[in-house]
Amino acid sequence: MATHPPSVLDADDLNKTDRRILKLLLDGRVTPPLVSDRLDLSRDYASERLIRMHEHDHVDRPAPGLYELVNDPLDKQSDIDTAAIRRAVDDLEAACERGDGGAVQDALGRLREAVEE
Repeated sequence: MATHPPSVLDADDLNKTDRRILKLLLDGRVTPPLVSDRLDLSRDYASERLIRMHEHDHVDRPAPGLYELVNDPLDKQSDIDTAAIRRAVDDLEAACERGDGGAVQDALGRLREAVEE
C-alpha cells in the first residue's frame, strides 16, 4: 500500500509506460513528441502520462510542453545507506578469504539491515 499522501504516485501506482517515461526523463528534459517518438506511443497518450506525473509532483514544467524529472518515485536510493552496504560487502569479502564463518554471518546480517530499513 502507498504510504504517501494521495497527491503523490507511489512506485506501485505506475504502469509500464510511466516507468519507461521515467527512464527517459533520467536522461534529461522531454516533450510529449519526443516521448512519443522514442517510446512508440501516441502523442496524446505521452502527453496524458506526463500531465499525470506533473499533477503528482514527479515532473516539473519549466516551459509549456517541456517536462523534467524532479521526484523519481522509482528512486529508492535515498532510503538505502550505501556506505553501510559497502563496508559490509568489504567485510564479507575479507571474512570469506579468511574462512571466518562468524564474520560472514555478521556481515550478511548488516547487509540485510541496510537494505531492509
